[in-house]
This record gives sequence, C-alpha cells and structure tokens, in this order.
Amino acid sequence: MNIEQDHLDYYKNEDEIVEAFGEFALGVKPDGGVIANGNDANVAKVISMLDARCSTRIQNQVSRIKVETFGLDENCNFYAKNISLNDGLYA
Repeated sequence: MNIEQDHLDYYKNEDEIVEAFGEFALGVKPDGGVIANGNDANVAKVISMLDARCSTRIQNQVSRIKVETFGLDENCNFYAKNISLNDGLYA
C-alpha cells in the first residue's frame, strides 16, 4: 500500500484519502494482513489508525490485522540493503 494524492477529483484532500485507505484496510478479514510501504508517511498514519481501532476491537474478541512493512529502512519488516545505482537503475 502506498498513499499519494491520487483521485483528488473524488477526494477533497490527502487526509480524506488516508481515511479512505484506513477504512479499506479495516475491511481485511480477521487474522488477515496488509502489506504496506514502511517509508510512506501517509501509510504510517493508516497503520496507527489500524492499531488504535483494532486494539479497541480486540477487547470485543476480534483479532488484530497483521501489518507487514517493506522499504529501504531497517525498521521495516522487509527491507532492501546493499543497493547500488547502475545506469540510473537500482540493483
């Protein structure tokens, strides 16, 4: 999942897009998962939203949504390292 200023013809602003992605992610089945870009600030907002809402749902016996992140940061669950730039392409 990446969140950018797409579909501004439909959404009023970027915050509304973030909210829509959060609602979409909350539709994942119990014990399901979301794979998200760990280097995207808007995705971080959605992950926080999921954590907050799912924590409340856990109290009602609903399972958490698992979030796996990918990116260039070692804090991501899956990250690239030893990257080099060759002729304008990353390898």
